[in-house]
Amino acid sequence: MGKVAGVDFGDRRIGIAISDPEGSMAFPREVIEWKGSLAEAASRVLLALADDDVSTIVVGRPLEMDGKRGKQADRVSSFCDILRKSPGWSGDVVEFDERLSSKHAERLLFDAGMNGKQAKKSVDKAAAALILQGYLDSKSRTRR
Repeated sequence: MGKVAGVDFGDRRIGIAISDPEGSMAFPREVIEWKGSLAEAASRVLLALADDDVSTIVVGRPLEMDGKRGKQADRVSSFCDILRKSPGWSGDVVEFDERLSSKHAERLLFDAGMNGKQAKKSVDKAAAALILQGYLDSKSRTRR
């Protein structure tokens, strides 16, 4: 089994996190700035992960607070479909509930002493790590 990657998909920035080889801990990795098509975004994510022996990509699905799908959740699903069909990718792509992950990441960064400008540069990769850690923890609970 390879590593697991977490993705916080946004319209301008995509946060990426990566797990340890055992799939128990998530680490913030990088933020990809992008404009253009979903296919370009998927290509940029796969390129960023190319050297990491990733077997699964977990993408945060932004549901509404009542659990309903909104426009952004549909956009994330389309992004995931493109990842699944991308040439050279043979791993799994999983959507995972990310409600409030960015707000939680912001709070953690501010609590760690970052100012607004510093936090803005890191919030997407921190959110990706929170999404990924939530997924890894849910998998760990089901194995026990």
